[in-house]
Amino acid sequence: MTTCHSLRPPTPLRGKRWQLSACCWPPGPWEPLPRMCAERGGDGDGTPQMLIVGAGRMTSFWADVAGERVVADVGAQVISLRDPQRLPEWMEPHVMAADGLGLSATEEREPSWYHFCAPGGLPSLQRASLQEAQPDELCFNRRVVELTGSGGEWQAGFAGERGGRRPVGSQAFSVVVFAGTASDAGNLEGLRSVLSPHQLRALNGVRYDHRLCLALILKPQMAEHLEALCQGKAELLLEGALPVRLVARQEVKGRDGSKGGCAVVLHSTPTFAAENLQQAKRQNTAPAVLGRQALSKCLADLLNMALPKLEAAVLESKVVHWRQCQVRKPLVLDARSEACLVAEGAPTLILAGDYLAGDAAGSFEGCLDSADAAAAAALEALPFQAEARKPPGVSSGLSRPGPPRRWGYREEAKATSGRRWRAKTGDSTT
Repeated sequence: MTTCHSLRPPTPLRGKRWQLSACCWPPGPWEPLPRMCAERGGDGDGTPQMLIVGAGRMTSFWADVAGERVVADVGAQVISLRDPQRLPEWMEPHVMAADGLGLSATEEREPSWYHFCAPGGLPSLQRASLQEAQPDELCFNRRVVELTGSGGEWQAGFAGERGGRRPVGSQAFSVVVFAGTASDAGNLEGLRSVLSPHQLRALNGVRYDHRLCLALILKPQMAEHLEALCQGKAELLLEGALPVRLVARQEVKGRDGSKGGCAVVLHSTPTFAAENLQQAKRQNTAPAVLGRQALSKCLADLLNMALPKLEAAVLESKVVHWRQCQVRKPLVLDARSEACLVAEGAPTLILAGDYLAGDAAGSFEGCLDSADAAAAAALEALPFQAEARKPPGVSSGLSRPGPPRRWGYREEAKATSGRRWRAKTGDSTT
């Protein structure tokens, strides 16, 4: 799983006294998803205001053990790109090449692509993005629950810190970029009302798979057992009818080994996640509780260890129920490939997300593609838009420019001797 939906104002929008606010909130009982919004402070001078509503699965679980932090990525394990030069420059200090760690050849990973892990956990990349964007305000527990368009302006209603579906306040915006999942977009009434019938049909055709994830912080002596299970590699890919599909060791991601504990993450198969949900409904039990039991039992069997012994080694744990996980069927609208979707009924409403990225859907590259396209579309829609203010390489159309220039992307190629990543050969494996 390699997905994230993080957007930041393109260079032409910065320096315009825009205010960037990051808002994090739990959208449901299953997992917390970050929500980010960028807005211009309302000083009444008529300057356009922009709202970005986003969601992603770059999340981690951590615990303080013996005075040290033990981190586990519970969603995406790596980020993936076709060309390492497309990695945003501001992100480089926060990642390391993962291809030599012994990654498994999962369905999501293209063998010829480059994969990177984050020693500080994948959320460290989101923090770096906000730092690069220099936000003026950072908010948490704010959820957009209502979106109404009128008179060329959008009114966004937000829930209180305790959540809920009723707005406790609202703000006005000139442009809205919605970077949630396709399902999230389809469930927001104000958004649906400005999409054309064929756009709605295409949105409803997007498909995600369904998975359960278990992160375990274990006593330090378990590290050697996990290393032996994975044969010294970072991950173990399992076949057959087991509930666990992927076992991912976490210390190998450039994280200093903690004397107090180690971490492992288990990803279920989509089939198990779906069956577990149905069984939980029949037993009137939380899917996370039932799923944890099965995933823990599977790991104990793999380690040839009694389940009580494994449970005795658990210091902390977390279960995440991803009901919308990896993109399996991206949005297909017409022959022209676009990485964002502009509402036909309102050009100031833009949908973004990796499900719009065509053959790059479900990857970090797809997120970059969508961020680029959405930024160009937002610039087109803003009242102060002008040709001279467009990012280099971006045309007046909304289709993906080629070759695109990403925020933070270096146009000049590095000399071979100075590259941090070697070009892959045809027989490369992950």
